[in-house]
Amino acid sequence: MTGATGMIGVIWSSFFDGLFIVLHFSLFILHWVYIGHLARFIARRSLTEWLLVCFLLFTGSVIFTGFVLSAVFLTANVWAWVFAVFLTSTVLGWALRLLSKTDSFRI
Repeated sequence: MTGATGMIGVIWSSFFDGLFIVLHFSLFILHWVYIGHLARFIARRSLTEWLLVCFLLFTGSVIFTGFVLSAVFLTANVWAWVFAVFLTSTVLGWALRLLSKTDSFRI
C-alpha cells in the first residue's frame, strides 16, 4: 500500500481504534454507575456503607468474572468481560440485597 490508499487505511484504522477506546471507557463508566445504582438499594443511608458496598460489588464482580472466564479460556475476549461483569454484578447485587434484608446480619 502506497500513496493515498495507504494513508486512508491508516486514518480509518486509527478512527476505529479511537472509537473503541471511547466505547470501552464509556462501558467502564456505565459499570461504575450500575454498581452505584445497585449499592443504593443494598446500603443504608450512609456514604461510608454505600462506598463499602460499591467496593464489594465492583471487586467481587471483577474477581468472580476472572475466575469464570479463566475456566472457559475467555480472559482475552473483551466482549466476554463486558457482558460477564454486568451479569456477575447483578447476581452479587441480588445476593447482597437478600442478605441485607435479613435481620440477623444487621448491626
